[in-house]
Amino acid sequence: MMAAPIYKQFAPCRTVFYTLMAAFFLMFPVVSHAETDPAYTIEKVEVDVTAENAVKAREKALDEAQVKAYQMLIEKFLGPEEAAKAAAIDPVTASSFVQDYEVTNEQLSTTRYKGTYTIRFRPAAVKKQMGAQGVSLDGPKKPVLVLPFYQSGSATLLWDETNPWMKAWRSMPADKSMMRPTVLPLGDANDMAQVSDTDALQYDPMEVQSLANRYGAEDVAVLLASAEPTGNVTGRLAINIYNNGFDGPVFVQKIVVDQQPNELADALFSRAAMQVKNLLRQNWKANAAYVPGVNVNQGAPQAVTTSTTTVYGQQPQAAPAPIPYTRTALGPTRNYQARATFGSVQDWVRMKNTLDRIYGMQAVMIKSLKPREALIDLRYAGEATALQLALQNAGIVMRASPSGTLDLYIGGSAQPVYR
Repeated sequence: MMAAPIYKQFAPCRTVFYTLMAAFFLMFPVVSHAETDPAYTIEKVEVDVTAENAVKAREKALDEAQVKAYQMLIEKFLGPEEAAKAAAIDPVTASSFVQDYEVTNEQLSTTRYKGTYTIRFRPAAVKKQMGAQGVSLDGPKKPVLVLPFYQSGSATLLWDETNPWMKAWRSMPADKSMMRPTVLPLGDANDMAQVSDTDALQYDPMEVQSLANRYGAEDVAVLLASAEPTGNVTGRLAINIYNNGFDGPVFVQKIVVDQQPNELADALFSRAAMQVKNLLRQNWKANAAYVPGVNVNQGAPQAVTTSTTTVYGQQPQAAPAPIPYTRTALGPTRNYQARATFGSVQDWVRMKNTLDRIYGMQAVMIKSLKPREALIDLRYAGEATALQLALQNAGIVMRASPSGTLDLYIGGSAQPVYR
């Protein structure tokens, strides 16, 4: 009898081999791009290196790309200033944080390598690294809604096509992957119905909050820009930054951007917008902290004499008078009904302890307590605006609800429920 073909003689061996290979790949599943966290993905990492030969140039390029991408990642989370304080890492450490990468636009010669990388990091590894430095990466935050008003003389512009400040913000690149992104309203009929050009700092805070909710924003930054006199050929752009408070805008801080020699007006506005955007990625409301008994203006607003200033590339115009603002001092004790929403028992304990320590808080009385909600009465020595600022400085967001109660929640966690 003729012997069986060789492939039939080894059939049992092949079956065992294929079974073992299948089991091996099941033990180590491939992570698809869809399963990665987009917040930990850095794109368009460009490197251009030279070395002794092409192989070493490619290896050196990968090392540089991974370190550069890690620095870009930390800057995206913390902002430029805080990222600069973070400890630098070497290529070996950076490589241990990388989940996978892609490279495009490769250009290779005998001693040079150039390419563009997309690098995806392992979230747990990066969080552990930053946690060792005392920095918590608690996940993406909701955006800040930006309302860029421009004051020209006694008039203010927002939606008007001649608003150079709005134009600068619309020309900014998208930053959806940033940990604290900014969102600009479209300027459609609904937006204009809630906030108009002439509203500036006289808008309805409930309408502005409703506008923010439609865009999924947690905070609102009202940016009132105007030209200021310098006495020089070049101009100066002043931006007063306000947060949307319980009774209207709350002044946060003022920044001034000087025009550089030969810099056109559009470039000045764009540079100022980028500077403000970087500020909004940080703890930008810190300067609005409630200070008892302080009147910022120290009395009634004084008359301001207008003068003329020139922003290079624009027509001269009168410098507008600054918008006055005050901070309310502690006052008579008032009762406030509030609904606190939270994600866990730990969040509620933390919120309750924080409320008890608020300056001016005399009592926190619990009326009812549910797994994710508590109805409470607050006895506070001050007006609602003062209470909101005190809570804001302690990390608790306060919003008015249509029912007349106050909605409280920890910033960046549970969201208020409007009924």
